[in-house]
Amino acid sequence: MAIVNKSDLIEDGTRAKIHSVLNDLKSDIVIKEAEYGAFDWDFMKEDLMHLSSIKFDETSNKEENKPKTLHLTTQEIIDKTS
Repeated sequence: MAIVNKSDLIEDGTRAKIHSVLNDLKSDIVIKEAEYGAFDWDFMKEDLMHLSSIKFDETSNKEENKPKTLHLTTQEIIDKTS
């Protein structure tokens, strides 16, 4: 699913290009347009399980790409005024 926000500001030619690119990525994509982040939620009543998923040969979701968390423990008093 793709939500295109600020659709009230998009010209028809640009709208067609956006829809084309999204359809190239996923042919059965559900595209909803929104203004000010508000859109019709009626699609939630539909059965969307028939939609296929995008299949990629490679992924960037690898261990070396995950954000690292570092913890620093100190007994020193840190002067924040300087």
